[in-house]
Amino acid sequence: MGASPIVNSTRRIRCPSCGSERLQLRTERDHIDRLYQTPSDMVRRLFVADAGDHRVLGWTPPPEGDADADFVLGQKDFTSDYEFSYGAQSAAKLRFPYGASYEDGLLAVADTANGRVLLYERPPEHGTVDADQVLGQADFGASGDNAWKAVTPESLCWPYGLHLHRGRLAIADSGNNRATIWSREA
Repeated sequence: MGASPIVNSTRRIRCPSCGSERLQLRTERDHIDRLYQTPSDMVRRLFVADAGDHRVLGWTPPPEGDADADFVLGQKDFTSDYEFSYGAQSAAKLRFPYGASYEDGLLAVADTANGRVLLYERPPEHGTVDADQVLGQADFGASGDNAWKAVTPESLCWPYGLHLHRGRLAIADSGNNRATIWSREA
């Protein structure tokens, strides 16, 4: 198995056109790949939840050094950082995504401020794509803590962390002080 990228630092870069600052991901390959087995999908793909810019960035393959992302989820392009705080949400929008997990072609994103998790059956290798499924809300247009109702087994309130493993998705449902486990239907 080849070396896996290890995130070891970021640096601030300034946009030449608007003057805003961004963090740029830096990676370094080292001996850690010999200590831990990395799934082959993770060697080919890297996803980073960028909550402050309301997006998830992705690289295919992971960069060996400083590199622009290959695709973006949650924004129409790489330079937008619109929050979409008022009005209906959609399969293309994210608000403060704090976590992303990938396994066997499925990407799960914690869309924290919308009280939902979005699932992408076919994450892009370039450009952008809409989510295929939503958990925690009735549909893609809905948002709100527990769908603005009482807590239910299907509702979410500020999901922060998540992890896919063998067809199951564990979600840290922080606003409800619980962890939930969702099974992927066959």
